Amino acid sequence: MESDNVLDEVSFALEEGKRVVPVLLEVCEIPFRLRRLQYADFTEHHKKGIQTLIQTLNLDTEAALKLNDFVDQGIERSNREEINKAIEIKRTVESQKSPILKNKAADEIQSKSKETATLRPNNNEQKPAKSKALKKIFLGLFVVIILASAAWFGRFFIEDEDTKWFDDTLQRNTVQDFEFYISRFPEGKYIKRARDSVFAKTSREKKIKEQERIEKEEQAWNKAVTADNIEGFQNYISNYPNGTHIVEAREKINKFSDNIENVRLDDLAWKAAVTASTVNAYLDYYTNPAVLGSHREEALQKANEIGQKGWLYCGRFSGEMMTESIFDLIWRGEDFSAKDILKTKDIVMLKTNESTRRTYRNANNRNANNANNTLIEKNKKMYVLAVEKEGNALIVQIIY
Repeated sequence: MESDNVLDEVSFALEEGKRVVPVLLEVCEIPFRLRRLQYADFTEHHKKGIQTLIQTLNLDTEAALKLNDFVDQGIERSNREEINKAIEIKRTVESQKSPILKNKAADEIQSKSKETATLRPNNNEQKPAKSKALKKIFLGLFVVIILASAAWFGRFFIEDEDTKWFDDTLQRNTVQDFEFYISRFPEGKYIKRARDSVFAKTSREKKIKEQERIEKEEQAWNKAVTADNIEGFQNYISNYPNGTHIVEAREKINKFSDNIENVRLDDLAWKAAVTASTVNAYLDYYTNPAVLGSHREEALQKANEIGQKGWLYCGRFSGEMMTESIFDLIWRGEDFSAKDILKTKDIVMLKTNESTRRTYRNANNRNANNANNTLIEKNKKMYVLAVEKEGNALIVQIIY
C-alpha cells in the first residue's frame, strides 16, 4: 500500500473508533497498521470474502445483497481486464517473431525465450500490478466504510422514528395506539413500556365494564322484584342467564306458576260453593286445605246469611277436655285434639251414633216452646258461634 493519503485515512478512521475491515483481493504484503485487523480474503473465493464482510459488519439482509452485487460486478470487471491483458501480450510476442526462421532449433529457442519472458514479467511490470491491487483494496475499504456509515445513520434515524412514534402514542394514550406501536416497533426501545400500558389499560377497562355490568344487573333485578310477576323475572333470566340472582328468579317463577294453578283450583272450589249455596258447601270451601282460601271470609258471611242459628247442649267437660260430646271437632284455626273443649269459630259435625237434634233460640230456655223447627243433620258441617258453661255442661250456639 503505497499511498500515504490512504494510510492517513485508515489511521484517522481507527482513531475515531470507526470499524475498518480490509479487503484482500490479491496476495500482497499487508501494511503493518492493518495486519492486526480482521480482513475479508477474496484471493480464494469471493463468496467467502463476502460472508466475512457481512458477519464482521453485522449487515442486514438488504445491505448484504447490495454488497454481494457490487463485489460480483468488480470481480467480473477484473477478470475481463486480465483476459484482455493476456491477449495483448500474445499479440506482442507474435509480432516480434522473425518472418524468416533459420532453423527449427532457433525458432524453439526464440519461442521458449519469449514464453519465458511472458510468464516472468520484469519488476517494472510487477509494480503496476501491485499498485492496481492496492487500489482495489482501498476501493473495497471505501465501500465498507460507506456501508458501515449508512448502517449507523440508518439506526440513528430508526431510533429517532421510534421515539417520535412513542411520543405520539403517549399523546393519544389509547390501547389501540400502543398496540399499533408494538406491531410497528417489535424491538423498539419503548416496547416494555408500551406492553405495560396495554396491560394496565386493558385491565382497567375490564374492571370498569364488569362494574357497569353488575350495576345494570342489579337494576334489572330490582325492576323484576318491584314488578313481582312472572314476566319481570323471565326478562331478568333472559338478559342475565348467569346472573347472581338466577336461582332466586327461577324460584319466583316456579312459585308464581304454582300460584296460578292454586288460583285456578281456588276459583273452581268457590264456584262450586256458590252454586250449591248451602252452609255445608260454604264451610267445605272454608276448611279446604287444597285451595288458597281467598274467599274464606266471604264464605263465612254467606253461611251466616243463609244458615239457621240455635243453642243446644253438646256434652260435659273436665278442665279443658270434653268427657262426653255429641259433636266431632273437625277443624280449628290452630292445632287441636279430638278431646279438646269446644271454642268459638270451631267447625263441628254431629257424631254418627247420635240422632238428629233440635236447637233452641236461647241458651237459658231449652223447652219445646223455645225450640227451632229445623233439625241438625248428620254429616253436615256446623260453625260454632258462641260457648257457655253450666257447671260441667257445655252449651254452644251453632250455624247450620
